[in-house]
Amino acid sequence: MYLVERVAGGAVYLALMLVVCNGITVSRKSSVKKWLIAYAILLGLLGFIYIPPETADLTRLLESYRVWLQLPFDEILARCSTSSTPAQVLYFWVVGQTGLDGALPGVSGFLYHLLIFSCIWDFAQRRDMPQPAVAVAVAFLMSFGSFLQAISGIRSYLAFAVIARCMYREIACSRPVVLSIPGYLFACLMHPAGMALTIVRLAILIFQKGGGVLRKAGIVAFIAVAVAFASRFGAQYIDSMFDKMTGYFGGEVYSYVWEYLIHGILLASIAGTLYSGRSLFAEDDAERNLALGVGVTAFIAVAFAPIEYSVFLRFSGFSACLCAPLVMRLLKQRYEDGDANYRSWLLVAICAMAFIACARGDLSGYKFMVL
Repeated sequence: MYLVERVAGGAVYLALMLVVCNGITVSRKSSVKKWLIAYAILLGLLGFIYIPPETADLTRLLESYRVWLQLPFDEILARCSTSSTPAQVLYFWVVGQTGLDGALPGVSGFLYHLLIFSCIWDFAQRRDMPQPAVAVAVAFLMSFGSFLQAISGIRSYLAFAVIARCMYREIACSRPVVLSIPGYLFACLMHPAGMALTIVRLAILIFQKGGGVLRKAGIVAFIAVAVAFASRFGAQYIDSMFDKMTGYFGGEVYSYVWEYLIHGILLASIAGTLYSGRSLFAEDDAERNLALGVGVTAFIAVAFAPIEYSVFLRFSGFSACLCAPLVMRLLKQRYEDGDANYRSWLLVAICAMAFIACARGDLSGYKFMVL
């Protein structure tokens, strides 16, 4: 029966992905945004009905969620003042006002996918991307199994989605960095991994091209807020990260060979995209800066692969989010040149990742019924 539950979960997930990608391909360009919003809602519903095993992160998070939702708001504020991740406490409390356990993975899954899909539909509209290219980019993002992490791990993936959205808006839409500071603060206060990625973002910001005075002002504001943040939460963060490091080097952190294989294929696909489009991306400041962000975060993922599983997983997934617009851009160029090679090998990689993810990877653990 357990096999039936797994097969049913994977089948529903893949069927939904295929329907949406096909719908995007055959619909008008003006309908892409509607398809992706609907997809995010449906993924949220899949999160709502998810039945986590006892070993899942969500099972542990739900214990805190159930405690916090019963507390009055003033007690929640008191908890926030002593927590190293006050955004998590407040977020769990707000979602908990529904009184439903399924709301936590459901809302989190919806928000995560809405944030990353918004980058796709915005880039598609700004750069007049053909619908088939958009569909392939969506399949690329949904094939490696981040869905289960988004509805089970929740905190780090929600933080990373917020940062991905902020980075995209700054790079592709010329949004002043200072306007993204609330987003970065939320990510830092949601999970320690958000702080790590925010520091990486600051490093990328220093080396990326373009922006002039506004970019310099944004960097100064960014650093000022970081200093203020460190003075308030620094000690708690150090303690939290030390505890995690002790677990990592003590061999207490979970890892899985099939996820290494899936994300290895993902990183190879990202590397292939950057290499194949290197001349094309160099012609545009926004695309060059996106490629810089993709390259840096992918390099971090590779560097940590033999050391720490969760960093490898999170940073490779994040680099894929930033890479999706570049996938569309390169596909469009190849369509115009009549070259189907890139599209062909990318589709092979997508199919391989989706198959392994559903057969042996994280997606094989998704179930919504018990027989």
